[in-house]
Amino acid sequence: MNNRIYYPILFIIGIISGWTNEAFVIGLSIGYLLYFVIKKIKPTLSQISLLSGFYIGVALLVISPGSIHRALQGSDVSFSITTTLHNLISSLLNMNNIRLLPIFIIILLYSTYKRKIQLKQFINDNIIWITTIFITFVFVLFTKHSSGHSRFGFEFFSLLLTVKLLSKFNINKYCILLFHIVLLITVIYVLKLSYNNYCEYKYCIYQIKQTKENIILTQETNCPSYFERFFIKFIDKNTIENWTQKWIAKRNKKDSLLFIPQDAYNKIKNTPDKFKSAFYTTEELPFYIMQKPTNNKKIKSITFILEETNYNKLPFYLRLIVHKLKRYNADSIISHQFNTIKILDSDYIFIEKNNLIKDRVLYININDTNYKIFKAQ
Repeated sequence: MNNRIYYPILFIIGIISGWTNEAFVIGLSIGYLLYFVIKKIKPTLSQISLLSGFYIGVALLVISPGSIHRALQGSDVSFSITTTLHNLISSLLNMNNIRLLPIFIIILLYSTYKRKIQLKQFINDNIIWITTIFITFVFVLFTKHSSGHSRFGFEFFSLLLTVKLLSKFNINKYCILLFHIVLLITVIYVLKLSYNNYCEYKYCIYQIKQTKENIILTQETNCPSYFERFFIKFIDKNTIENWTQKWIAKRNKKDSLLFIPQDAYNKIKNTPDKFKSAFYTTEELPFYIMQKPTNNKKIKSITFILEETNYNKLPFYLRLIVHKLKRYNADSIISHQFNTIKILDSDYIFIEKNNLIKDRVLYININDTNYKIFKAQ
């Protein structure tokens, strides 16, 4: 059979592969190019078909409206060395939970030191993946889209190369056994968390279908933040209202749906006096909650009044740029993330916490009146 009939199929597969996620394909597209240039390899017709489609897919991804919108969001029209340096450092600080890339770099240097590999040869042999990691990291750094979704690309390829490096070492069989035991325990624990998360999902669906109210009570699946990556929660309880909630409401033919933690609802029901003169919150609760003042005025503005930052308690590297970081030098920050919810014939104000400055909030100002914050243990 003539192999040429496979070329269109490879071309289509290439388009689909390239038109996926910029965290993967932008770095890969440059990595593949360098691979053929540096190694001076002439690509076969199959490779040309596949890569042609791949580059078209990448181009379609880059010029898509969503990509352009995100790029414009992360761009800064004004340019100066100080501003650029500040933006890069801020972006780097936001990536504070990178794990696999530093581990890969440490193991790479250790492997070189122990002469398990020749650094230059290792880079040459893995030029595609090294380039992908570098380009993707720089891309995330400059666009300032440092979410886990954006970082996944260079973290994933760092993991692949880390495993490849570890294969050069003779690891004790008891260590391997220990790793397997830890992995097994982790899997069992995650399965338990996933089941609890599923039960919470079923509980929310039951309420949505059975009640005529727009308030849905949630039961938080409590677990260390590290393990949250292994399952997807039904609803983001850290926001007052988002597009997911609006879609769920529309799907179930309701005007709106508001998801409130069960514990918070029970406290409002059982101890309403705590919510009358100050905003109630806890360390775990993502909101500030208070009964709406009886003057019944429309809420025109909500502002977090912040305490002054003690710069002496900040790490040294932050003191160099702290004057540029709003989270440390702002006296107040306006909040637009709030909602008024009727519970038991009374209106309650729910204000979403701002995670960047929540430790500095002294008062919450509503219509030029300051209200204290009561933090329960």
